[in-house]
Amino acid sequence: MINVFIGPTVRSGGSLINRLFDHHPDVAAYPFELFLPMDDALHPSLRSRGQKLNVQNFPTFKNQMDVFAIMQQIMLNIEQEKCLIGNHFRNGELNAKTSFMNVKANYSHERFLDDFVYYLGDGRKTSQIYNAVHKAFFKNWDKARHSGTMKFVVYHSGNGLLADIPRFIDEFKDSFFVQPIRNVYGCLASEKKKIFRQLIGRGKIGRAINIPDRLLKYYFGRFFEYTLVNWLVVFTRSVLLKERLGERYIIYRHEDLVRNPEHMMKLISAQIGIEYHRNLLVPTVAGLDWRGNSMFGNQTGINPELAEFRDVFNETEKLLAEKYCGYINSFLECYENKFVEFGKIDKDKLFDYDLQQSHFGDRARTALYFASLYERWKYDSVWSQIKGSLMKYPRTYFLS
Repeated sequence: MINVFIGPTVRSGGSLINRLFDHHPDVAAYPFELFLPMDDALHPSLRSRGQKLNVQNFPTFKNQMDVFAIMQQIMLNIEQEKCLIGNHFRNGELNAKTSFMNVKANYSHERFLDDFVYYLGDGRKTSQIYNAVHKAFFKNWDKARHSGTMKFVVYHSGNGLLADIPRFIDEFKDSFFVQPIRNVYGCLASEKKKIFRQLIGRGKIGRAINIPDRLLKYYFGRFFEYTLVNWLVVFTRSVLLKERLGERYIIYRHEDLVRNPEHMMKLISAQIGIEYHRNLLVPTVAGLDWRGNSMFGNQTGINPELAEFRDVFNETEKLLAEKYCGYINSFLECYENKFVEFGKIDKDKLFDYDLQQSHFGDRARTALYFASLYERWKYDSVWSQIKGSLMKYPRTYFLS
């Protein structure tokens, strides 16, 4: 079984490519994000300080660890509502949050756990444990109707890039890590709309309010710099990982997949070794049309308009984005419709390259670095930030 782990940063297109693999005859594609556990042991002081843990990682397993300890390590639970897998199924439906839809589904949590124990056997390697999860889940989701031959299993995590990717490449032989990179303006525009919706109304209320792009220009908050710095940090990590991991670490531009899906899916399929099928061009959930995971409304199929620049930024935001990301944006444009390589990049233009390089290989220091940078800021009220923007005094918080 070849694992294909899709690990972008948030708002970068990871959901789309996962859904394109959904109904390939040789692929079992998870219908939801498969989060990795947070490794508390890497930074035990953060929880006591009230800081949110954002760093996912593959857990470490001991040879003599019993099956219940393993289940706890990978967030499986006898109680369905507390289980990483089982909590997505309720009342005969799969709750696919990232697709704005529920899908009728048959699932037995008890049989899933029994089959996991059976497939695991005496295995205690990370690859054996996660492959046992894959086999047990797809067998018990709609009686294996969505598993295909399971020559490949595809799953994604919105913060997967912060996991121990070198360990994944080493543990899962012949498997691949796939990362879409999205233009910084696309990420920032999507996150800006998402945060504004969260501020004005949680859940269905916020999601239902469609704020015109021109009005978003008047909203400036700390979220903007938080997202911009996240994008820069993740880009630097991508460069460091690619230097070390080679051809099994695949990076492509999200805009190319949206504008030219046939070319890009042929390219990706050839690299992974999956036979190309036309159904790789239709995003689905359990074979049903996917409605997208865009902050700019429900979608049908692949919408190339989402790759276009959305002008939701005020002048301060434009200046910040150009100052800190202009070189990288120009660099990425050289890799239109092909895999991104970093051999010719100027490392002096990257964010914290020397610091991240010095931490690379030290899981504890790397985890502390990411957890510190990825802590979400507390937002002011919506009115105070709109008022500040109208009075033309939006200020930066930690970018010079």
